[in-house]
Amino acid sequence: MPKPTQENIPYDSHKHQVLDFYQAPSLQPTPLLFFIHGGGWMNGDKKNPDFLARCLESEISVVSINNRLIPDAIGEKINPPVKASQEDAARALQVVRSKSAECRLINGGLLVAVDPPAGLAACGWGFIRKWPTRTVSTPSPENPLD
Repeated sequence: MPKPTQENIPYDSHKHQVLDFYQAPSLQPTPLLFFIHGGGWMNGDKKNPDFLARCLESEISVVSINNRLIPDAIGEKINPPVKASQEDAARALQVVRSKSAECRLINGGLLVAVDPPAGLAACGWGFIRKWPTRTVSTPSPENPLD
């Protein structure tokens, strides 16, 4: 299995809010596959998505994220608990967007892969944003994340 180019990059403060980045072997900017693992919000891990080698061979970089699970959200009194995973997807994507130039990613070249059901629901909020609990804005040089 390919090893991450950068491993366990924090995108927020919780121990599960980390991502792995796999840079495709290309001198040119590449598209990015943003992966959210499944596990029914109770388990699952970002390690070694089954399509990873094929993506890298096809010059597609990959980000795979971990996120807070239902027990974490209950402990943080987040209601509904699935909201934690959904917010995490949005925050992780925001961090990746803020680093797109240094990671040689094509602007607008984002692919999203999810392993349902948790990944699909996290993707739903992360990109549609039905719950306005945190502003996910366009990064700027003054404030690349918020």
